[in-house]
Amino acid sequence: MSGVGSGHDARQLLRRILVVGAVAAGGCSKPDPSLSAIANANSFEVEIAQAPIAVTAPGYHISAESANPERARSVERLLAQELQRYPSTYLKACAMRKIVMCSALELDGKSVSALAEQQTHVIYLDVGLWQSRRDTIHHELFHLFDYELGRHSRLDVDWELLNEDKFRYDNLRFFPRTTPRTEVPKGFISMYATTNPGEDKAELFAGLLGDYAGVLNKARADDVLQRKLETLLKRVRDRVAEMNTEYWEQLPISAPLRR
Repeated sequence: MSGVGSGHDARQLLRRILVVGAVAAGGCSKPDPSLSAIANANSFEVEIAQAPIAVTAPGYHISAESANPERARSVERLLAQELQRYPSTYLKACAMRKIVMCSALELDGKSVSALAEQQTHVIYLDVGLWQSRRDTIHHELFHLFDYELGRHSRLDVDWELLNEDKFRYDNLRFFPRTTPRTEVPKGFISMYATTNPGEDKAELFAGLLGDYAGVLNKARADDVLQRKLETLLKRVRDRVAEMNTEYWEQLPISAPLRR
């Protein structure tokens, strides 16, 4: 889902999130020990919401309900497996402050499985939806990473120049991330990637984490996607040296690319 809170006005105001309910000290359960170890080593917190959440910020509204503790525990174990795929330097480069487990997560009234609030470096995960799309954690983490690189989620001129001349992003579109891949235009890994440069990059990165070889094979027949792939890998490698070709080639498949 989209990274939120990256607009110029939001950056100027830099308002802290307002949490209505109990996503605060004493209002959340402690995370799974294996996830706790990852969180402690990389300076972020994991919380299980036990009351409704409302986040107010310029230009967007986030709402969610409390998480089912049993389901949240199951998600935590899977989440730990996904986060272990990264070198610690990448997680630290994302500057993630907190992961909040919740349910009925919505952004501006639309149901989403996960989202990253870039201003506060908080990722929200809907425990009822996330297990079927585990790659969304990689998508949301990249929004934070991209933000730390100084890239605006919806404005990246260098990236836009990689597209075919006739293509224009359309941020007014809201495609399900499960749109049939046969409808995907040249240069993209999903229809959702066509909404804006930020989603394009995050979708491509999540695809790489799930099936590096599958994305490479797709890019061999798509020169636009190949240019984007090379650009993205270089940006990541320039910031996190460990994520080099050797890293990607040894990464096991966790979410095979849909053909």
